[in-house]
Amino acid sequence: MKLRFILALVFCATYARGQTVTHRVTTSSTTNATSYVSGAFTPAAGDLLVAMVMATGDADFGVMSDSQTLGWDRVCNPGLTNASADRLLVFVSQKTAANSSMTVTFTTPVATASGTSIFVASVSSITRKGADAVRQCAQSNNQSAAGTPATTFSIAVLTGNPTFTFVGDATNPATVTGPTGWTAETGTGYATPTTGAIYAHRDSGFTGTTITWGGTSASAFGVQAFEMDTSTAVTSGIPALSLNDKRNVPDGVTKGNTYKFHLPNPVLVGNTVLCGIGYNNAVTVSSVADDASGGSNTWTADKVQASANGGTPQTIAIWRGTMAKAAQVITFTFSAITDFQVKCTEFYDIKAVSPVDVTAAVQDFSASGTSIFPATASMTTTVNGDLIFMWGLDVQGPLNESGITVAPTGFFPQTGFTLLSGGREDGGFSAYRVQTTAGPIIPAMKITAGATDTDLFEVVAVAYKADGAQGIGPSTSALRVTSMDILQFHSAASITENFPCVGNGTMGILFADDVSPATSTDTAVSDSINGSGYTQLTNSGGISQLWKPTSSLTTSPNMTITVTRTAFAGSIQAFLCVQNYNGVDTGVSAGTGSVTATGSLTSPGNTANAPSITPVVTTGFTLSEFNIGNGPEDSLVTPASVEFMNTPYTGDNDTSQMNSGDAMSLHYFTTTAAQNYVYHVSSTQVGNAWNARATVFKAPPSTGALCTLTVLGAGPC
Repeated sequence: MKLRFILALVFCATYARGQTVTHRVTTSSTTNATSYVSGAFTPAAGDLLVAMVMATGDADFGVMSDSQTLGWDRVCNPGLTNASADRLLVFVSQKTAANSSMTVTFTTPVATASGTSIFVASVSSITRKGADAVRQCAQSNNQSAAGTPATTFSIAVLTGNPTFTFVGDATNPATVTGPTGWTAETGTGYATPTTGAIYAHRDSGFTGTTITWGGTSASAFGVQAFEMDTSTAVTSGIPALSLNDKRNVPDGVTKGNTYKFHLPNPVLVGNTVLCGIGYNNAVTVSSVADDASGGSNTWTADKVQASANGGTPQTIAIWRGTMAKAAQVITFTFSAITDFQVKCTEFYDIKAVSPVDVTAAVQDFSASGTSIFPATASMTTTVNGDLIFMWGLDVQGPLNESGITVAPTGFFPQTGFTLLSGGREDGGFSAYRVQTTAGPIIPAMKITAGATDTDLFEVVAVAYKADGAQGIGPSTSALRVTSMDILQFHSAASITENFPCVGNGTMGILFADDVSPATSTDTAVSDSINGSGYTQLTNSGGISQLWKPTSSLTTSPNMTITVTRTAFAGSIQAFLCVQNYNGVDTGVSAGTGSVTATGSLTSPGNTANAPSITPVVTTGFTLSEFNIGNGPEDSLVTPASVEFMNTPYTGDNDTSQMNSGDAMSLHYFTTTAAQNYVYHVSSTQVGNAWNARATVFKAPPSTGALCTLTVLGAGPC
């Protein structure tokens, strides 16, 4: 059975019976805080939970969590009141609940709220979950006092669907009379600032578009409404992420051409690779090709958007590779040398022929503030179940050589989208979603900053049609790197980076750091979900540093990684997300799983073994790191069938902002034979010292054969 991350496409409408909405808890707090916990409640087993939050003074959208670890999606655009200073937010759980006492927690990670009212309700007998469980939303924002709360859906509600409406105002407590035929729960509120909230719901029977409350609000108000979707979720023919994803970001200083971009894994036959790229307006793309045996697969530019910004304007584009043959290395060639950045992601179940439904873009989206919302123009899809892929770039950021004056602190995609990347060092971002029902949509990304920032963005999006017979899903049992970021950082004692990490089984994150100078030391690594659950392997020559998890991790598309160090000048970092993580090969080097080596070169050529390592386990992967005083390394000579993870290019040198003249390789193996890592270096510097390390990670126990990935096309993987 294929792995599905999103359950969305509906070919026929079949409905479960007997959905019942039950109010579970109301909690209000007037405290200024960044976290608010609800009162305890006990849902029925199998209930889907809905949380509605009235938050005052909240400049952030906030996130929801709970004591049963169900996971939550924020659905609907926020309802607004009090001149948009206060928000009406809706969240739906990603899993159904157990029949045990629990609480929910609303958190505002960016800004402190001045108070909240939280309602939690449950819906029984519904198969859809999270954002997929909501058919449509409507808001009436910033309405004047003495008005009657009302809001209108874009299409008629289906009679079998439960429906909610939610009012927030400045009356404590809210006392608006509910709509006729609806159940209005008791209103609530708090005193500082004076705030009220109330909601009403209906199990079924509403078939209109406009919901009108039965009385007026004594104060200014906003209205939120949403319809649940009780149709049965259908899983065939839905595009899905294939867990093969990589990003390489320079700082825009060094220019080159013929960039060879290596994915962590071979792309499986029949799948599609979508690449968001950025480059200088002064050049054009001459070709995009891959290393498929017998000649490249077909690559197409589906959307291109050039900036009109002065100085050094940039172009961004989405390129699509239709993979009729397995491939792993993608080469981007331009009409002249250029700065360049790239993010590529593999998907399956996208049509191979004429897959593009519609596209959208925005040129030079200008925004200023601590929360900005770059978005494309509105696009209207025509086919149910489209995959929408969004790519955006801050064209006043490092790629444009002018630097970001205020670095981003967070990336929050539009409701229903899943974050693929959020570059705090460059302002680049990508996300995707499957749109259940065709219609208008505006792909957008909320970007937060620690201070007021003014930036210029190019944003593009493409909607791709689904094909359930096209492509191959990834293995759920294999040890594999599912995503990887290679990044350049400068002059920061502490860095925090968005690193979306998803996969199957026990998850792990590896962090490799080629720091400069040699006296630099990473002192701590932590993440936003698991905290400081990482330990450092012994340094190699005082430069290359590798951190691994101390136990299995809980991972998420929205997680961040924080690294703290001393005596820091600059470095290349690599983040690796690993599914079915099982730790290092403890039979190697007294349990460390790691071997180091040092040496030097006096002329261009091959290194000695850098290093040599012999695994004890028969199945796993080896991560090799190589650091040299004056690079670059342009290839890995041995072992065979090892993926050289750099992005080498014409004009590559030791100050390359893609790799800083250093290298990394990834080797999936199925034998205990010795692995001799030999790199080719094009340096001419005399006395060119290097240090290297290889670390073996073991595959988990399995009752069946694991996918090895040692040959292009081996799979499914």
